[in-house]
Amino acid sequence: LQWLADWPLDAVALIDGDGQHDPRELPALAALLDRYDAVLGHRATDEMPVQRRLSNFLVNLGFRLVSGVHFGDVQSGLRLYRADVAQVLARELSARGGYGLEHASLTVLARLARRRVAPVHVAAAPITCAYGDAESTLGTRAVMQLTTQTLREALRIRRLALQPAF
Repeated sequence: LQWLADWPLDAVALIDGDGQHDPRELPALAALLDRYDAVLGHRATDEMPVQRRLSNFLVNLGFRLVSGVHFGDVQSGLRLYRADVAQVLARELSARGGYGLEHASLTVLARLARRRVAPVHVAAAPITCAYGDAESTLGTRAVMQLTTQTLREALRIRRLALQPAF
């Protein structure tokens, strides 16, 4: 994302490369950026395999309980950001990416709100998600690392929310 500083963009969309998300949904989500700083896709669960539906529910519930903030679908791989917010993410997120990027970006948004001393407005917008016959390639170790990263970011957001204002 470092290249963002050199491009005159209004918004940036991030979409997982696994084919689960339909890029044709981007214009409708982008239309929300006139009122929001970020739009997170909230995946429909009707095509989601049962084990993923359960893990997604538990991750979102755990994140909400620990952080105190409900983002809808914290693991969604379809997100849009206004350009100024995307530039902050580009500066502050690890260039390595990985599965924890989605959670880490939420902490960056919380820090940005703190620096602004104003809310960062985030919308959770419904999106479709096609799984087909895809099976998760995450092993037990990767799932445990992702769980740890999720809880760490939720705790960071909770601490930011509990800090006294300037």
